[in-house]
Amino acid sequence: MALDVLAIGAHPDDVELFCGGTISCLVRKEYAVGIADLTVGELSTRGTTKRRLEEAEAARQALTVPIRVNVGLKDGELDASKSNIKKVVETLRIHRPRWLLCPWNSDRHPDHEDTYHLVRKATFQAGLVKFPAEGTPFRPDGILYYPCLWVTSPSFIVDISKDMERKYRAIHCYQSQFFKSGADDAETYISRPKFLEDLKTRDRFWGSQIGTEAGEPWMVERPLGTSNPIALIESLQPRKG
Repeated sequence: MALDVLAIGAHPDDVELFCGGTISCLVRKEYAVGIADLTVGELSTRGTTKRRLEEAEAARQALTVPIRVNVGLKDGELDASKSNIKKVVETLRIHRPRWLLCPWNSDRHPDHEDTYHLVRKATFQAGLVKFPAEGTPFRPDGILYYPCLWVTSPSFIVDISKDMERKYRAIHCYQSQFFKSGADDAETYISRPKFLEDLKTRDRFWGSQIGTEAGEPWMVERPLGTSNPIALIESLQPRKG
């Protein structure tokens, strides 16, 4: 199945946390969307690999995404090595997405930064006829980048006001990773009691910047072009007031 969009995350839950609203929006608009987790998150402080896979499947169903794959790379080892690039290239050649969604290049988690460099290089290599990997050479049209915890000035913001419920329904599938009263699991950055509320506050802040209830920020590396600037502007939620 050729995809319109493939959202890539280093670990299960990455895409739900930082671009789950956009994924929901694209599915709602009937784009063919898939998710690729590079690892199972086996180095995570909380949860088992079995449970992480179960949670990822539940989140896929919550977002009503038809395809979710795990690339099978090693958690904490997402450098742009030949073997890692080969596996990502083969994933791209199988699913042939027109656009990729990928973490931005600056974040507190080094795996997110490594994913940026790995996917960027694999995207180019996937189109090379002589690159030694399975599948017919193919290169996506482009990559859109989602900032994770560190956000500077986004290139654009997607209105996710209609998608907040579905986004957080998917996020709550990852019960092993988030705060649960009375649990004796070790605390992590995202299992802090207020983490999810802070994330919702961020969604509301970015929405406020475009006059909507909620939004997700995006980065691009080159200027976006259009042959119809009025159609582009009118595709956006009008700012109120």
